[in-house]
Parts: sequence; C-alpha cells; structure tokens
Amino acid sequence: MLIDFHAHILPMADHGCDSLATARRQLHLMRQAGIAAVVATPHFYPHRHTVEQFLARQNRGMQLISDMTEAPETPTVLAGAEVLVCSGLERMDGLEQLCIWQTNRVILLELPFQEITEDIWDTICEIEGKGFQPVLAHLDRYEPKVVHRALELKLPIQLNASAFRNVLQRRKWKTLVEQRQVCALGSDLHGVDAGVVRQFQNAVRILGDSADILMQRTERLLKQGVSALK
Repeated sequence: MLIDFHAHILPMADHGCDSLATARRQLHLMRQAGIAAVVATPHFYPHRHTVEQFLARQNRGMQLISDMTEAPETPTVLAGAEVLVCSGLERMDGLEQLCIWQTNRVILLELPFQEITEDIWDTICEIEGKGFQPVLAHLDRYEPKVVHRALELKLPIQLNASAFRNVLQRRKWKTLVEQRQVCALGSDLHGVDAGVVRQFQNAVRILGDSADILMQRTERLLKQGVSALK
C-alpha cells in the first residue's frame, strides 16, 4: 500500500490548498498515482497559531473533503500537522492534539531552517521522552550536519520524494531507507502540481523492493504508533 506521509491537501488549512476545488484535484492526482492513504499535514507555527485555532482549521478542512474521501479508490486521509519545532515546545498545552489522528502519539516535526541549536535537539528528545513518536519532516532538505545529528540521536526520518531526483544523492537516501532509518516518504504536495506526485511515483520505482519494506514500516507506524519503531 502506497502511503504519502506528508501533503498539504486540506482546503484553506494552510497555503498548500486554497480551495475545495484544489483539494479535489490533489486527491485525483494521488488516486491516479495509486496512493492509498495520505497524511494531511497543514503547517502549525507555535509563534503564530494556538492549538485551538489550528484544530478549527484542520477540522473544517477534513469536513470539507469528507464526501470526496468516501468515494471508491480515493485515498484515505489521516489528519495530522507539520509542527515547527521551537525551544520548549514539549511544554506546550495541547501538543498531543497535533499528533496524526488515529495513531498512538505520532507527530511530524519540522526543524527550523536557520541555525539549529542544541536546544532544538533537546526539545525533540524531551518530546520523545514524554511518550510521543516524533518523525522529522523532509530531512533531505537540510545540510549534512543536521542529517548526521538526527541519525546520531536515532530519530525517525521522513524523506521527500524529491530527494531522489538528484542522481548523486540518490544512493545516500536509498541506503538510509535500506538501513531502516527512514520511516516514511512524502510528496510534500502544495497546490496542484502533477510533477510532485510523479516524483513520488519515481521515488517508489527507484527504491524498488525497499519501497515495499518502507511502506510496510509506515503502515505499522500509523497503526501502532510509538511501539512500531522499537
């Protein structure tokens, strides 16, 4: 089963999907690509949003697409969030409500793109220590020292499918998948771009048999949560 772990497909929940019509086209592209399930991950910025504000947008978006997701062959949509990490995030009230729905405390975390201080890594470890299963979003977009630190801390990784476009980098990411240090693949779809969905298909093709193992791991993560990667 193909699972897209990271996509911005909830209408008006963030800048990734501006309307119900856009969401309809996005889900159509995913259905054509054979994607069976997708985690909807609108951005959550702790310095801009309250949890209550975010949940209102998330719930509205899920309600708007509810009729579409009941249609045959349309991907199952799980509501989640892409949560920007800031120092002390583990102390925020309501953090558990930003986990992926129907999972055991699985939360997708986005690292900042400026200098990542040790406080940020400490925060992620504190979140993990509180019984959450953090997954680091699109780690392929960061410089090597960040990737190295994440691997050193044994933090689960989500890669964007676009990571496999670069032939010179492809071997590195495929090796991490084979070593089971990657737990999920995402399109990171914003808007209606068929090319982004094709990149997801291409990544699956490049990974070959490893893609099946990766998708099984993702499915276990979604079903079992914190126990799946132990």
